[in-house]
Amino acid sequence: MKEPARTIALAALLLIAFGCAMTGWHTVMQKETFCGRITTLVEKIGLHHSDRLPNQQGQWAYEPINNGTMTRWDAEHYKAIKQHLYNPKEEWEGDFAFFPLFPLTWRVSALDSIGISLFNYLIFTVGVILLLLCFDQRQPWTPFLALCLPCLTPFMVPYSESLFFAFAALGIYGYRRRNYWLYFAGFALAAMTRAAGTLMIAAWIATDIVVAVGNKSSWRTAAATMLRHLLPVVVGIMTVVIIQRLCGAEHWLEYPLAQRHWGKSLSLPSWPLTDWSEEGSSITKPLIFAYFVPCIAYLALLLWRGLRGKENRQYDERETLRIFCLMLFAGNITLALLTQHGCMYSMARLLTSTPFFLYLLIDLSLSKSRRWQRMMVLCLVMAVALTFHQMFGKVSQQGIWLFVLLSLIVVYGQRLPALARIMLIAVTVAFNLFWTTYLFNAYLHGTWIFI
Repeated sequence: MKEPARTIALAALLLIAFGCAMTGWHTVMQKETFCGRITTLVEKIGLHHSDRLPNQQGQWAYEPINNGTMTRWDAEHYKAIKQHLYNPKEEWEGDFAFFPLFPLTWRVSALDSIGISLFNYLIFTVGVILLLLCFDQRQPWTPFLALCLPCLTPFMVPYSESLFFAFAALGIYGYRRRNYWLYFAGFALAAMTRAAGTLMIAAWIATDIVVAVGNKSSWRTAAATMLRHLLPVVVGIMTVVIIQRLCGAEHWLEYPLAQRHWGKSLSLPSWPLTDWSEEGSSITKPLIFAYFVPCIAYLALLLWRGLRGKENRQYDERETLRIFCLMLFAGNITLALLTQHGCMYSMARLLTSTPFFLYLLIDLSLSKSRRWQRMMVLCLVMAVALTFHQMFGKVSQQGIWLFVLLSLIVVYGQRLPALARIMLIAVTVAFNLFWTTYLFNAYLHGTWIFI
């Protein structure tokens, strides 16, 4: 079997097996006797379950999967758009903050909540495969990185993350293979799926400036490149604007106006950073401390080197995409800090449930730069030190451990002996199976976690 076919088969098999294992574990945990034993065992090792999820016996309340429990939180808004197509007489004004491609797909498919959730997970699997095919040189363990993402739950429920992931991955794949029309289609459709288009525009502008300075490109070449990058995103956003206007929006730019209904406004961040959930905080805080710092340092260093004029470095597609993904990552955090009053709600999902984050993980795991590995380890130690008090006590805060394990795989995956690497990956995937099942059950229970 050729390498691309082997990669596709392995990734599909791993993701489907993970989904089946999670569903099986969730089903077993619905049995009161088994659930009680697990609760007792976990409490004996020093953890206790969230006070928000107990049943009458004080055990974890594992909810059955049905169309009612699968339609929670944002899924309710997508379902409303699916049914009423932004009709102002039938919907809340805040629904204009949600983009139309996923609810339209749900409407056309005629699937129920469970059916569209299964569809989402399959679409996510396709997106992961496209990302893996972007890299000509891969390690055999690289597909396992997708199973270690700390926010897999959004791909298993009626949310737009899977569709956004797949379309953006298609755009990344097209860019890496120098197929502009695949890139155009992927990024235009991604911009119609989630309100990330404005950040994507800003990220491409910043990326093209850094690349143009590094490549010593003329302003005409830089402007032409920037136009090619921005065109599909602009087309996608304008399509959303037209759809919402035709469906009854009072203003042409109704979606940015709808942000006020979600508590977002220009403001200075407060300290310490807060979150609406312990689960989200356990991922967002170490993520910001461990990845945001080296991200800013790397981008600043690239710009400084280019401005000094001592290097004439030609960035290829892989490096350009790396810069773009880092710009998006930094932009998301910066925007949240300046608009959410120091509350980082939903950032765990918005930062990690994207193909751009997984692309960075794969790219970094294949990097041989020890300088950036040392910086990552230093920042990881700082993140653990600042969140150490959260690492023990509650199951809801154990996302920190998953973050640490994933970071170790990414930074040291190539340098570890084969047996040590296998053990580290096995422990991380097993831990994530437990964590994802817990988050999935919390979603079914109607408890706010981070999605």
